[in-house]
Amino acid sequence: MVEDSMGMAVDILDGNEPETTGSYDNGNIEVPAKQTEVIVVEQDNVQAELIDSGYYEASEFTGLE
Repeated sequence: MVEDSMGMAVDILDGNEPETTGSYDNGNIEVPAKQTEVIVVEQDNVQAELIDSGYYEASEFTGLE
């Protein structure tokens, strides 16, 4: 989600139209949006989602055993 948000912000700052994949109805208009998969990180999947994926180094955590 952070990567998509930052990419969209850079596009806007560069004067480009950010890529969208859907929209969100805010009650007044349909707002263009980029829908991103949300991954819930819990104790049983922290290794796979944060370490094995390369997002963080294992050395940044304690108690993962």
